[in-house]
Amino acid sequence: MRRLLVCLAVLSACAQFPELEDGGAPGVDDAPYPRLLPLETLLAEPPRRATEAGTAAVQGDAARLRARAEALRGVTVPRAAMQARAARLQARAEALKAAPL
Repeated sequence: MRRLLVCLAVLSACAQFPELEDGGAPGVDDAPYPRLLPLETLLAEPPRRATEAGTAAVQGDAARLRARAEALRGVTVPRAAMQARAARLQARAEALKAAPL
């Protein structure tokens, strides 16, 4: 069992993760982080149940995302645009590193 865990750890270290897309809604990048709650508080609340309206909203979101994914298939992004985005992300990462906690 231990060998299996070690093998899985080694294999996962070799995995390549996809780049995060800049597809968020306007203002998301500047939004504050959500408030963190103690685990005890979350466990004390009764579990939430899905409603028909909530299920319909999620299904609608999924359909819109599938349609957007289909529209984006085969789209090529110019190299200059990728480099500009990478530069913006690097600058943002440096700003986040420099920000006090």
